Amino acid sequence: MRNNNLFLVIIIILFSDMFKGQEKSVSYDSLYKLFNSYNENDHRAMVFVNMYIKKASRENNLKKLVSGYEEAIYYSPTPEQKLLYADSAVIVAIKLKHKDLIARSYLGKGIVYYYNTRNYKKALEEYLKAFKSVNGSRDDYLKNKVVYHLAIVKSYLGDYSEAAGYFVLTADYFEKNMIRKDIHPNTRLNQEAGYYNSIYRLSRCYYNMQLYEKEDSLLAIGLNNMKTIGEHPVEYAYFQKGKGIQCIRNKKYDSAAEHLFIAESILNDKEDFAALATVNYYLGILNWNSGKKDKSYKFLDKVDSLVNHFKFITPEIRPSYKYLITYSKAKGDSDKADYYTQQLLKADSILIADFPKLSSLIKYEYDGKVYEDEKRRRLNDKKNAHLKLSLLLVATVIVTTIIFYRSMIKERKLQMQYRQLLVKVQQNREKIYARPKDNKSFDGLDTYDGSAQTSDIVRDEEIYYKVKVYLNQYQDNVVADKNVDEGLDDAMDCEVYHRPDEDEHQDLSQDRYDPQMINKIIEKLRVFEEEKRYLQKNLKMPDVADIVGTNRSILSHIVNVYLKIHYPDYIKTLRIRHITELMLEDKIYLKYKMESLADICGISSRQMFSLHFRQINGMSPTEFIRQRLKDLENQ
Repeated sequence: MRNNNLFLVIIIILFSDMFKGQEKSVSYDSLYKLFNSYNENDHRAMVFVNMYIKKASRENNLKKLVSGYEEAIYYSPTPEQKLLYADSAVIVAIKLKHKDLIARSYLGKGIVYYYNTRNYKKALEEYLKAFKSVNGSRDDYLKNKVVYHLAIVKSYLGDYSEAAGYFVLTADYFEKNMIRKDIHPNTRLNQEAGYYNSIYRLSRCYYNMQLYEKEDSLLAIGLNNMKTIGEHPVEYAYFQKGKGIQCIRNKKYDSAAEHLFIAESILNDKEDFAALATVNYYLGILNWNSGKKDKSYKFLDKVDSLVNHFKFITPEIRPSYKYLITYSKAKGDSDKADYYTQQLLKADSILIADFPKLSSLIKYEYDGKVYEDEKRRRLNDKKNAHLKLSLLLVATVIVTTIIFYRSMIKERKLQMQYRQLLVKVQQNREKIYARPKDNKSFDGLDTYDGSAQTSDIVRDEEIYYKVKVYLNQYQDNVVADKNVDEGLDDAMDCEVYHRPDEDEHQDLSQDRYDPQMINKIIEKLRVFEEEKRYLQKNLKMPDVADIVGTNRSILSHIVNVYLKIHYPDYIKTLRIRHITELMLEDKIYLKYKMESLADICGISSRQMFSLHFRQINGMSPTEFIRQRLKDLENQ
């Protein structure tokens, strides 16, 4: 605390008129000793501070004039007056073109914004100006002071890890210098204040990072070094506040109250309303946790009063409103609950508006100044980002074009396949079976024309593979569902990966069976087709052989040689052609689900139906339905 020379002050005040007439002969040191006896924010000191300012102005001593304005900031009782003097200090320092004084003036103005008006955005703007001006300075104290205040904003923003790193640096600097024996007592006090503030802020970073052992260690250092208020009352109050919060965490509520009340008394006297609001918040939490909710309400309501009066809010004290709302609702006071709800919304709007701006400034201005390499890296990253974006856009256009082109080609191919399928359906209605050595013939199913050497059925290796997988999966498991059993049997009998029968390519002139018998069986097959008995589920070759009055061997021979198709393909072709014609003739079938379409044509499995449909018609059922609907729309 500054020394109080009350007797001298009284004499000076009594003879102030005479003293003012002798301003020229009064030294700056004499005036300094006079106002130095007062506490911060004491307006009585301004009598002598104004004398100091007038003397410096009259003598055009710009350095002393800056010092006079800085003293006026310290002793002025209102934030508005402090800002006026801070502006004056900046103007004179710029006029003097003294980089250290310019930095000091900007820093002083930023401190007024931060501590006296809680305008964090403007405070940061002034701190950044100070940092820019102090670059290259030999005044290490000033540089560390600027870094300290920037670290406070980092901490306020919640960037605790990075802020802690800066507080470690400033604490180390101030500690080394405060123990020097060759410095002025006032300089020592400033160095001590810098050290205690640095380790206190560092302890708060550790608290928020949940590094409680480190926090406890720093609090112990501060309290052990400052056993009484001494010459650092505000710093002493901060450590008492930190100790009280620590005791709440450790559920030592009596000790917590003791430390917090000490802090409250000092901070109230020093008009540090932001720290005072924090103390009241924790006193409220302390009593709330102890079950004393009425007492808790009084402290939390004080927080609201301070917020209203000084127009500020911090993330740390924001939960006050949640407790106040809960308390008011429990008391049945809906008006109070509504009021505190509105206050909470206002607080959130301030925090939301404040924090992004602060974070943006500190990231792109301060960090860019501290780390020039980082700045260049960001510029390069930005260029690379533009390049990557351009390449991405080009790649997107190319990929989109390829996808569109392939989709268009696929659509055209499907349209062509659909048209070919319509022709094929009509042709199949007109084809005839081959006959053994007679001129009789009749219409019937034929998937080959007379000169065909290979089947018209679409061969798709992917389809074969899927059928194999389908069969293998079910052969390895016991299936309880009756429909699944039938689907498996159907698949096993209609598998598409069979070997040709030995007599598949036999010449009809060398047929070992009686031609008349073959004609009768072929006739019965025609009736079998007309009656659509192939729609029966789980239809195996022995079943069809019984229907046409023959055995499996002869039926296989006739189907392979005269129909030029394997039995499994014969049955599946009949079924798929049947459902295809239904969908061509009546659009109601186009609305059916796959399961229903499969059931109609005698295939028990939706998966097998889709595979068989693609194998026979060259497209999936879904693609066929889409093409058919489009065809109907155009008609």
